[in-house]
Amino acid sequence: MNTTQLAKVRAAAKTGSARRVRQAAGITQPEIAADVRVSAAAISRWEAGARAPRGAAALRYLRVLEQLSAATGIPLAGDAE
Repeated sequence: MNTTQLAKVRAAAKTGSARRVRQAAGITQPEIAADVRVSAAAISRWEAGARAPRGAAALRYLRVLEQLSAATGIPLAGDAE
């Protein structure tokens, strides 16, 4: 597991950029949860800052967020703006 990637996905969740990117793409929490293979409640907790994404799920979440970020043009926390 790459700690840089883990830090990036956690920053995206904590700062709200993950939610902004997801919403701009028109994706719901249950839809992204299915892609990441976690519950919609987990996505909700991550986006609210109540929990931090961990392990393999965190890396899957980052990959999906990076794809949505590229599609929407909205940067994630930690990306060059």
